[in-house]
Amino acid sequence: MEDNFYVGDIFHSKKRNSKIEKAVLYSKDKVVYIDLLNEKEYTTDTNENDYVIEDSLIPTDTNDFKEDYNYLLYRYSNGMVKSKKKHWYNFNRK
Repeated sequence: MEDNFYVGDIFHSKKRNSKIEKAVLYSKDKVVYIDLLNEKEYTTDTNENDYVIEDSLIPTDTNDFKEDYNYLLYRYSNGMVKSKKKHWYNFNRK
């Protein structure tokens, strides 16, 4: 597997407050970046509410954590992402 992991800043835009968080991201094509821990996708398009700051991306060596990140990538790629639990009040009543 290619080492396409980056450390970068993600800008979150809210109505009243905005914040920047640092995350480890994965990308095959340098267009869509995946935060494997939170299972979210980001782009560098500044018109989005949440986006990756392109200038902040630093290629990183993940050899120490390769097994962990490979597992997260495998889990994400095979659709094994977390699903929201249904509560009793969300079920359709017949």
